[in-house]
Amino acid sequence: ALAFENELMLRRPGPIDVVLELHWHLLNAPYYQRRLPMDWFWATSRPLWVGGVETRMLGPEAQMLHLCAHLVLHHGQEDRLEPRLLADIAELCWRAGETDGAMAIDWDLVLRQARAWDLVTALRRALWQAADRLGAPVPPAVLATLRTLRPSAAERRTVAALTARDPSVSQRFLADLAGLSGILPRLRFVGRNLFPSPDYMRQRYGSAGAGLPGAYLRRWWLGLRGALRLARGG
Repeated sequence: ALAFENELMLRRPGPIDVVLELHWHLLNAPYYQRRLPMDWFWATSRPLWVGGVETRMLGPEAQMLHLCAHLVLHHGQEDRLEPRLLADIAELCWRAGETDGAMAIDWDLVLRQARAWDLVTALRRALWQAADRLGAPVPPAVLATLRTLRPSAAERRTVAALTARDPSVSQRFLADLAGLSGILPRLRFVGRNLFPSPDYMRQRYGSAGAGLPGAYLRRWWLGLRGALRLARGG
């Protein structure tokens, strides 16, 4: 998880179960873990007080990029994006237009970072639908600029893989593998997927003790079956 994912769910069982999702990156695709510089998101963050405790929140530009990317790349398998998450984007647009200017958005910066980090498709889909379906006050000049931007070939491939409807495990595996750079990281990724730790196998397949070899065989068979289906075109 630390090497190739972006989050870990921690659970403390008891009379009241406590669940905490710890994220160290905003997106779970290896391609975007390489593309997005997390230092920028920390550097542009703002102070936030919660229950008398000071913490940090994303700045408005970073917030907009993250909301659009999360919605499209993580929940964008359908043509019509999820209204509940789309409403967050619309709300941020409305807050940006408030008279106090506390959440004003530098749209030129948003567009520059979207081009630099291959988030053009995510920004375009999310903002167009937020404006069209929810009446979000996205500046017309921003929508016009997004209409003219052309995503890179790498962005098109990655977004297509992440937003495919009912993708197989093999499809996601190949997409993640393509998102890595260099031979050694790719070999590590393959090795970790073929031979996960026993703890992971117990959590994933509910196997323990003598059942672990069978769990590995099951994992390999499922992966091979998916790869053969993918090779046959479905």
